[in-house]
Amino acid sequence: MDSNTNFNPNMPIYIPRVFSEHADELYIMESFHRLQIGEVDRVDLIEKVNGGNRYFEAFVHFNRWYHNACNHALQQRIVDPNTKAQVVFGQRQVSPGVIRPTFWIINECHNPETLRERELKVQIRDEIAMADWEVDELSTHLSHQERLINSLFDIIDRQELEIADLRRSLRLSSSSSTQTDTDDESFDVNESFDVNEGLSHHG
Repeated sequence: MDSNTNFNPNMPIYIPRVFSEHADELYIMESFHRLQIGEVDRVDLIEKVNGGNRYFEAFVHFNRWYHNACNHALQQRIVDPNTKAQVVFGQRQVSPGVIRPTFWIINECHNPETLRERELKVQIRDEIAMADWEVDELSTHLSHQERLINSLFDIIDRQELEIADLRRSLRLSSSSSTQTDTDDESFDVNESFDVNEGLSHHG
């Protein structure tokens, strides 16, 4: 900080809780400008879930804080461990007919990310998301292939049953044909015997 004024014109801040409806970089940037706190360079938002409640952490990086008495006092509250610095930025309906001020708790960010670090983190997050999507796609494809293979096995099983039935039918048909041929041969032998016997009687 400046040793004369104890004022940091680029102090980055950390907001531990931002409601989902306010978790918008442009909205936060415009709010700090409207409240005459400063000109924001960027806002890093990190989604959190606690007990089913969704909210965001915000890391606010300034191009510059506006130099005025209110901001001097705000920074003094921020760096004082015995006080809690707050910024009231609007109103919120907490229940039907009940309106309360909305505020952000402001802390100094002691280890701010550089823009390059933030870009790398976003890139890694996006690559992880893409890898997860590819895994899901592969899992879906494998599931489809497994269903297809099972379907082919079912077809093979049905065809094997049909082949077995066809073989039994062929064996039965062959057996019936063999029996018919045997009966015809017996009939021919008997006829031949009868004819020969008749000839011998005539002789």
